Formats: sequence, C-alpha cells, structure tokens
Amino acid sequence: MTTVTKKEVLRDCLDELTGAEFKRFKSTLLDQGRIPKGKLEKADTDDTVDLMVEAHSTGVGDVVLTILKKMNHNQLAKDLEKRLGELGGQECSPGQTPGAGGGGGVNVNATAHSGGKVNAPVMTGCNITGPLTFNS
Repeated sequence: MTTVTKKEVLRDCLDELTGAEFKRFKSTLLDQGRIPKGKLEKADTDDTVDLMVEAHSTGVGDVVLTILKKMNHNQLAKDLEKRLGELGGQECSPGQTPGAGGGGGVNVNATAHSGGKVNAPVMTGCNITGPLTFNS
C-alpha cells in the first residue's frame, strides 16, 4: 500500500488548475506576504507546494482551501478538503494526536486590546471533544 503525502495531495490539486488559474493562485498567495515574489514568480507546482509548506507549515491546507474558494473553485476545494481529511488528521495542532479525538489537549489563549483583532490558530482534520468556549 502506498502512502500519499500532504505535498502530493496539494500538488495534485494545483495540477488541476489551468496555466492562467495557476498564475492567479500564485498571485493571491503572494498577497499573503509570506513568500517572496522572486521565489514564487517562476515556481512550478512542485516548487510552489514546497514554498507554501515552508511558509505555512501545518496550516498549508487551509491556505490552499481559502485561495481556491476565493477563485470560486469550490468543487476543487471540497475535493482537497476530503483528501486532506483522509490523511488521518495530519494537520492537528501541537499536543493533539492526529486522527484521535483531540485527546492530547490544546489550550489557546488570545486577547485583543483596544478593539484589535486576534488571528486565531486554525485546526483542520481534527475532532474536537469537550467544551469549546469563545469569549469576546
């Protein structure tokens, strides 16, 4: 049995885009400011996936999903989300056991002062059990 990696799933997803769509995808990715334009400008799909994984680590799946949805590639985003979920929850945050019911435990405290915004961490491919509270 062959094990499929997250990078392969992401690459296969990006391979579904036409040349113009891929260019638009990279342009939207550049807007996030985590990857230098010079590195991304001439990157093919493999290089783009490597750059995204390097820049976004475990949240790379969510980055790709967000961009695909902005591009109105909703079915491709849905298919990607399903395939990432089949990887066994490899995108769980530190402290959680991938594929488990969140038994490792993750605590996140974030506070915004003076009307500021909080950029909360994203967890995908995980099941959350127990209490979950958001305070404003």
